[in-house]
Parts: sequence; C-alpha cells; structure tokens
Amino acid sequence: MLADPECPACGNRNWSIIGERIYRAEALSARSPAASRILFKTWLPGTIEFRAKFGACRGCAFVTCLPRPSEDDIRKKYEQGAQLGHYIPSKGEAPERTRRRARRLARIVTPHLTRSVDQSRILDFGGGDGRLLDELVSAGASGDVVDYCRTPVPGVRHIGNTEEDLPRTATYDAVICSHVVEHLAMPHSVLQRLRMVIRLGGILYVEVPVELIKSMPAAREPVTHCNFFIPESLATLLQRSGFRLLECKLTTYPHPGGGWSLCVAAIATPDEDVTASLSGIEALNRYLRPPLPFMARIQLMSWRTLPQRFYRKFRSRAGR
Repeated sequence: MLADPECPACGNRNWSIIGERIYRAEALSARSPAASRILFKTWLPGTIEFRAKFGACRGCAFVTCLPRPSEDDIRKKYEQGAQLGHYIPSKGEAPERTRRRARRLARIVTPHLTRSVDQSRILDFGGGDGRLLDELVSAGASGDVVDYCRTPVPGVRHIGNTEEDLPRTATYDAVICSHVVEHLAMPHSVLQRLRMVIRLGGILYVEVPVELIKSMPAAREPVTHCNFFIPESLATLLQRSGFRLLECKLTTYPHPGGGWSLCVAAIATPDEDVTASLSGIEALNRYLRPPLPFMARIQLMSWRTLPQRFYRKFRSRAGR
C-alpha cells in the first residue's frame, strides 16, 4: 500500500484529505468475504482495521483512498480472484440486461468507426467474457477480449489477461474500457499501452462510475475500486495518456444488477500532442456539495429512463 502516491491522473503529488472511512475485518468479512480476505490477508496482513483517508488531487480533482493499493497489490488481487473463480463477470445478470448493454455500446461506438462494422476490429479491455461485444460481433465485427476470464462468449477471442499480452502493432479500430479504469493501479501507463494498438483514426471508449455525489466513495468496501472520477479528472487522465477528447460527459448506464447509475463516458482518439488540462480541486465541490440546479440535472438524467422502464414492466406483465 502506498501512503503518498503520485496522482494517477495528472502525475502530481498534492493531496487534500476530504474524508475517511474505517473498515473492520469482522464487519467487512460478514458483508464481503472476498474483499475482507484481500484487504486483511493480502494487502494488510496481521491487521484487523483499516482507516482509509480519501484524498483529492489539488491539480485535477481525482480521488483515491490513502494509503492506496500498489500495482503489485492489484495484481495479487486479480490473480487470487482468478484462481478462486471469482471473475465470471456479471454472473447474475439477466440475459435481456446483457443484450441491452451490448446494444447500447454498439450505438455509442458504431458512429465513430472509420470503417464499416463488418470490417472493424474491436478490443474489449477488461471485458470479462466479452459479452458487451455481442451486438458488434453479430454485425460482423472481429472481437477480442483481454481479461482474466478465459472462457469468452461465442464469436469473441480471448487474447490475454493484461495489457502485457497485447500485440505490439496498431491493430484495432476501437478499444473499449467499460468500467475498467476505476480498478487499475496504474491507469496512465495502461492507457498509454492501449493507445499503441489503436489504428490511425481509431477510438478509445472509456466509461467509469461516478461515486462522489454528496458522499465519500467505497461505502461497502475499499478493494473493488481504487480510482474515483468526475468528468474533469477523467479528461485529464486521457489527455495525459496521449488522447484527444471527442466527448467526455456525465451520463447514465444500465447497471448489470438492475437500474440505472451515474457514470462518466468518454470517446477519444490517439494524439500525442495534446496537453492535459487541470481543473483544480474546485471542480469536485460541485459533486460533493452539489448546488440545487446540478442535483436537478442529475435527477432529470435518471428520470429520462423511467418511461423505458415502465414500458418494459407493462409489456412484461401483459405477456403473462
């Protein structure tokens, strides 16, 4: 664990403590045995309590817990999880939910492809079994996945566990990082590596949850996510990693477990000449202490999905 890490987004080392949580082994084991085992057996052996301070970068508003897991800590977490068979992604997800998420991804990515879908190669980095590529693969795209899950869905090829297993030449028309970057110890270096496999004119799509609305993140446990973003800090990370932003916005996504949740979605293209912008920690205040108009906007974003949900519920009942 790193007590004074470099900010993964902007590279600075200037933290402002904005809150804290205390995790105790007995309580954490009761609600999340896997997280408790990683935290108290692997990362902090011999301890029964972890006092996590949440630090916000004064340069770019990126948030993490301090101390922060190292690259080796994260590697051990995933290796142990893979050995125990934990990384069957979204194993409780309803099939219709999976199809909806795959269709949504295809709608987002397809307009930005410079070649027709059936001529495009798509990489889902950290995509589990590659299920989100189903709609694109059905339309003729060639789909690869990199993750610790070695049993991809039909039509998708597993090519490795980490970025170290990627090809050394530009190969893909689009790379997908859907709910991956929040898990990475070194997101900057991983994104730089992904940039190398994107063809000229290709795109990177990144989506991360927003967990900083009116409270500190990681309420349940501090093991799953180690990076907490708002649009400004994700933009800084992508720019510093050599990407030019086409879009970076607050939106909602269909959560695998049901319902809709807040996220930041970004589309970017490789460009090494981009200078990273720094929003300053002030950008975070709008999320931790949101003014009424901003909260109303967030509510409106959630309410937009209500007609769809009511229609599906009505259709489901009518079909019984």
